[in-house]
Amino acid sequence: MRSFHHHLGRTGTTQHLLGNHRVSFVDDDTARVYSYARIMHIGIDDQEGKSLELFGEYDDLLVRRSADDPAGTGSGSQSGWLLKRRRLEIHHSIGDWNVIHAYEPYEA
Repeated sequence: MRSFHHHLGRTGTTQHLLGNHRVSFVDDDTARVYSYARIMHIGIDDQEGKSLELFGEYDDLLVRRSADDPAGTGSGSQSGWLLKRRRLEIHHSIGDWNVIHAYEPYEA
């Protein structure tokens, strides 16, 4: 959460459009999901009037967990496919990167 807050803490409207989802099973309980992404960030405050649009592909790793699996979420209450890792490979960008890098680091 700290990373999200650092990069998007002063970003205004954000929209992620995902499409062409492709699933590849690693084994019975692990899958990789690839999705094309078009991501728009609108600046606010000192970045008002600026935007950043990204085009790329998400590479997600999902794992299947049962509700009674102790290696699951720790609470034992969630079951099904859970997102373990998400990566974004950016293929193209248009706009000002300061829209998402304009926030000072969050100190807990």
